[in-house]
Amino acid sequence: MTWQTKIKILKNALPERENLRFVFDYAKQGAPEDFISDLRRQYPFVPESYVDLLRLTDGLQLDYFTIFGSGQSPFPSLSEANHAWRRQLEASKNLVVAEDASGSAFVLRDDAKIFLISTEAPEEQATFVAWSFDDLLDEVFMGPRYLSLFPYGPRPDNDWLTFLLDQRWIV
Repeated sequence: MTWQTKIKILKNALPERENLRFVFDYAKQGAPEDFISDLRRQYPFVPESYVDLLRLTDGLQLDYFTIFGSGQSPFPSLSEANHAWRRQLEASKNLVVAEDASGSAFVLRDDAKIFLISTEAPEEQATFVAWSFDDLLDEVFMGPRYLSLFPYGPRPDNDWLTFLLDQRWIV
């Protein structure tokens, strides 16, 4: 099942599952096309899947994880996030696309892989998370590798984990 299908299921589940509102949110509009054009020009390695997400929603919250948008929605700005990380990351080869609740960054590299880097760690200490942006959404944020982000285990009352288990996206 693709991340696009999973997001549709999530949107449809919101009216029936009140607690889902605390762990899932999205911008009702897509990012402006001029923002997407500028993004592609500045970061030619941006995958089509990230562009597709931005056209669908200008930012996204999945549990503890926020995917950046244009800054014209309630979600954090991709440009501001990357400006904040420029001292730690080489901008021509890295794009910060998301962050976790602690402020650690999910970094898309020019080879399409996604790494997680802590605010205190140098780039060399980044942890591999996903093979691609699709993989990050499908398998990590909304799939079987979700628990890999919690080396000490998730909170026992985690509404997101409950939803993933109910949907059988995690088995």
